[in-house]
Amino acid sequence: MDAVVVSITLLGKSHAIALPPSICEREELFVAWQAESVRGGHRALRAAAALVGACTRVGRLAGATYSGHDYSVMSFGGAVYDWLRGQDAEGTKGLPAAAILIRDELVKSLAFLTEGQKRADFSEAPAARSTEP
Repeated sequence: MDAVVVSITLLGKSHAIALPPSICEREELFVAWQAESVRGGHRALRAAAALVGACTRVGRLAGATYSGHDYSVMSFGGAVYDWLRGQDAEGTKGLPAAAILIRDELVKSLAFLTEGQKRADFSEAPAARSTEP
């Protein structure tokens, strides 16, 4: 069975979603977008742009990398946002919808961590065992 390629459309072009190989980066991007999307405003757009930039070729097209912005979601997102706006005044119009689609792919990729945490509950120390007969 062929793998399904999920893509987003920005600036009238399709961009395949390719998640970063680093679980840490995926979690950082996801957590930042979740926090900022609840608050709304321009920071939410920066976080959405960071998701799009890190998980599609849009970041490379913008000449920006997450690592090149010292792993700062807001700085990287700002660079991607600026590039999108510079391409077209409406270039950022699809960012929120694109970020939701990418978020869904991130959640699927991180789901195994949640399942593993459920199986290995490290929240409590094991009961003490007596060595007396």
